[in-house]
Amino acid sequence: MRAILLSRAATIFALGLTAANPARAANDVSPADLKAATRSLGFLQNLPRTSTVEVGIVYLPGVPASKALAQQTADRLRSLAGPNNAVLKPNLISLHELAGHTTGLTALYLLPGSTGNGIADVARREHLLVMSNDPACLDQRCCMLMVRDTGRVEIVLDSALADSAGVSFSSVFAMMVKHK
Repeated sequence: MRAILLSRAATIFALGLTAANPARAANDVSPADLKAATRSLGFLQNLPRTSTVEVGIVYLPGVPASKALAQQTADRLRSLAGPNNAVLKPNLISLHELAGHTTGLTALYLLPGSTGNGIADVARREHLLVMSNDPACLDQRCCMLMVRDTGRVEIVLDSALADSAGVSFSSVFAMMVKHK
């Protein structure tokens, strides 16, 4: 009986922490998420062989918390090594400005909640890899690679969307990940 009460108290406490800080609980992009995502870039077949890899960080316009998370994500991304020791150069891009700001980009990183119909169209037109740590991006078909680290790295590839954008990965990578 006492064990059940302690278990319920722990559950209520955990739910309270989540409710007290929902943005951190549901909308964070952890350094581990970004590390796994940047490692995935190294498996791209069509990765430009340059010393700089530009990644657009897509955020929701008009939402201050989203822009702040985009800046935090960009800062974290700058501290990581890119594939083949390339420098990662993040660019903050509002979801509404996405169509006109893709020149020079290799990939897009969608922040949680940054979904929209036009994202896949931009990816197809510009042959961009679109990544996120938000599983909803796969359901809404606006990202081709969902990468998150919750103590265990989970990578899901939307092969059809990647193919439609001309984005291809090494066969070894394709065998290691889940497919949607």
